[in-house]
Amino acid sequence: MRLTELFYKAIGENLLTEGVHEYGCVMLYFPVSDEFWSKIQSRVEDDELASELDDEGGEKKGRTIASEAHVTLLYGIHEDVPDEDIEAIVNGIDSIEVTLQKISVFENDGFDVLKFDVEGDGLFDYNKKFSELPHTTKFPDYHPHLTIAYVKEGVITDEMKADLTDDEALTVTANKVVYSKPDGSKKEYKL
Repeated sequence: MRLTELFYKAIGENLLTEGVHEYGCVMLYFPVSDEFWSKIQSRVEDDELASELDDEGGEKKGRTIASEAHVTLLYGIHEDVPDEDIEAIVNGIDSIEVTLQKISVFENDGFDVLKFDVEGDGLFDYNKKFSELPHTTKFPDYHPHLTIAYVKEGVITDEMKADLTDDEALTVTANKVVYSKPDGSKKEYKL
């Protein structure tokens, strides 16, 4: 059990503070235009958006905003992993280009995730490198994706899911790596 959890239990609270998570996460961020993102997000009506608490007590709601478009390389990094271990891997990342072509869904209990399937060289390699660090995962198979929105369970239609046409497909290059630490702080590394 983490120290923050012990503290809150000792004072009679069974909640984590805002910004404190059980594990860390390494993500690639991509510059996506507001115009493109708005067009994609228009596939989901406001009354179809989900609102639910995640495992850390944070709210999973609504749409991803364009400035936060990212692909997770690895979630579950333990808090005792030194920043230097993360940085050593990040320093080996020159450039990663991905293509957003297909919109699909992760089905869950209580909410679904509308997302882009992401294709790009290096994603699986870097996931494997970060996976060599101490981490915990419930999902041993890596499925790189970029979340568009959290929606109510069962509302995703075939019209929301689609293979984008060549004119609609988007290829973007990561501009930074963000290490979101278990204590809620973030370290950014420009690419």
